[in-house]
Amino acid sequence: FLWLCVWGSLGIKMQRAAELALSDGTYIANGSGPDCEAFGYNGTVPTSAAAISLANDGYYLLTCRTGNNMLFDVMSPYGEVKKFLWVILLVGITLYFITSSDSGSYVDDVISANGMAKPPIMQKIFWCWTEGGVAIALLIVGDKAGGNALGAVQAVSIVAGLPFTLMLCFMCTSVWRALKIDAGDDDICQATQWSTGVLDIADAFNVRPANAPAEQRYSAAERAQNLATAVFAPFIGVFKACESEYGVGAPIAKVQAVFNALFFYIWFVLLCMSGDDRQWAWLGWTFFLFHVMQITGLRASVRESHGIYGNLAEDLLVCLCLYPMAVSQLHFQVQEPKANNDVYKKPDQA
Repeated sequence: FLWLCVWGSLGIKMQRAAELALSDGTYIANGSGPDCEAFGYNGTVPTSAAAISLANDGYYLLTCRTGNNMLFDVMSPYGEVKKFLWVILLVGITLYFITSSDSGSYVDDVISANGMAKPPIMQKIFWCWTEGGVAIALLIVGDKAGGNALGAVQAVSIVAGLPFTLMLCFMCTSVWRALKIDAGDDDICQATQWSTGVLDIADAFNVRPANAPAEQRYSAAERAQNLATAVFAPFIGVFKACESEYGVGAPIAKVQAVFNALFFYIWFVLLCMSGDDRQWAWLGWTFFLFHVMQITGLRASVRESHGIYGNLAEDLLVCLCLYPMAVSQLHFQVQEPKANNDVYKKPDQA
């Protein structure tokens, strides 16, 4: 962190110094980057007398230089010392990548070894070579595709990291729940459980212990059919859940279902229209958030009435990321008898 702060500050200082030295006084920094030709650069090479003189002193307009040169340019003002700094830089970057790869390989090794504190060394070597091979392949493909070798690595990191970020949110919640269960907290240990899980599809709707059979409340075909309905017509599950909360045939249940259908299908239509104008997509996702918030409120209501442990943040996260699973879960949960809200009571204070 300290290294990034120091080098970043030096880069900002060099950029501003070059802009002030080479500008004719009319340049205004607006975030789009300066015109390199107007500052005496032909591509990445200084050509004007002022730019060449500034470069001889070790100062460059960094936005007009290539990414490979920027890091070394920052150390150019330090004269002969810069060569020593370049060596330190290369050694530091090498050690950074080696230790990062070693840490990542160790984590992968521990996970694949089912949590062993000292996993097999050969397995760790396998992960090192696998990660290195993937990185090399991405660099080669990126270089051949458009000359931007790091662009491919960055793109893959974002594509793979975004879903993993959402997974971390669920994992943090799971760890918190597991710790509360291990501690024997009554609010979760004595609470009612959901009749189905939002991720039961990962087990082909056959949720059971690893070494024992278990009787399922609902068949896999019934679960799959209901999940498919929730994907394309979530208002049906919303209507069933609202009837359970407000009474069969209640007008509020019909109103909730109508609004849910409007939010859902308007979102879909606006996304289709965004192919011609991207502005429609923003409006479409706004209606999707309305759809999510409605299901979130309904899930919180069903959870409270059935005495299920949880909180509104968990409800929002599930509905935002897995709305079909949440709607299907509500559909089956409302078929269960409601729990007595007085089952759990905090002990009286002495």
